[in-house]
Amino acid sequence: MMEQITFNIIYTPGTVIHLLPFVQSLLRQSAARFRLVDNGCMMPERRILENFVKTHERLELWQMSGDGCRPHGEVLDALFALETPGPFAFMDSDIVASGPFLDDVLDTAKLRQRYSRVHRFGWRTALAYSGMIFRA
Repeated sequence: MMEQITFNIIYTPGTVIHLLPFVQSLLRQSAARFRLVDNGCMMPERRILENFVKTHERLELWQMSGDGCRPHGEVLDALFALETPGPFAFMDSDIVASGPFLDDVLDTAKLRQRYSRVHRFGWRTALAYSGMIFRA
């Protein structure tokens, strides 16, 4: 389960052009997959995201439904409901990887899994830690 991981990265209007280049560092420094999430971006930004995901096989794009930018928790609930193998993981869009990070993140997640508190996310209950939620 831990080997297949997709990090969800949410982009809001006005952030794509400034923060999208950070994903390149994440791709270089890990074997993870990344789902770039359009949360109400305007058409020019949406096109930038669409074109960018075509540049790498470990990228995909998902668009939040509805009009405008939705509350962060609502977007996370919608993403959590997607059927995705492995843990549900997310990270902020302003993360830059200066070196390999995935093994450390997964090791920390495995260790903390035993000591996690149970949280409620929408109607689902999950174990939450380190930006990852393991389905309970």
